[in-house]
Amino acid sequence: MNKCASCHGKPSEGRSDRAAFFKPAAPDFTDAHYQEIDPAYLYWRIEVGKTVEPYRSQGSVMPAWSAHFSEEKIWQIVAYLQARAH
Repeated sequence: MNKCASCHGKPSEGRSDRAAFFKPAAPDFTDAHYQEIDPAYLYWRIEVGKTVEPYRSQGSVMPAWSAHFSEEKIWQIVAYLQARAH
């Protein structure tokens, strides 16, 4: 919650108001298509953030979380994201 909700929103609100300021906007993880996304892709995006293409050149502000979260923690976040989608 303290790392992700400021951009992606709290569970009760969907994407936060702050997300609209980002170009591209931070995703709304309540969107049902997140149930269908390959978990390995979500893991990778959390792990590398904006440090790789095409995200770097598209202006993504997503930090790379691999230095802050363990592999186990990132997988827990992935599971949470997929459960949050509806």
